[in-house]
Amino acid sequence: MADGNAAVEKRRLEQAERENKESEQTRQTADNARNCEQARNYSRMLASGERISRMDRNGERGYLNDKERAQEAAATRRVVEQCK
Repeated sequence: MADGNAAVEKRRLEQAERENKESEQTRQTADNARNCEQARNYSRMLASGERISRMDRNGERGYLNDKERAQEAAATRRVVEQCK
């Protein structure tokens, strides 16, 4: 009887572990899809020429210059390429 209970408990634990892994994979896939969509949106915004502001260390708003925009565009392009 104890062996039967141990086997049932082992199967139950294995099933719970499988479900946790599947749940984590599903969550990670959704996170990746969301991050990719955000990167694509940011890439489009960078390409549009729209002014992009950021807060500096002092809490003041500053805008990306052409060099910063190019760096951001390159970094975002690398992220988007990994999404495919």
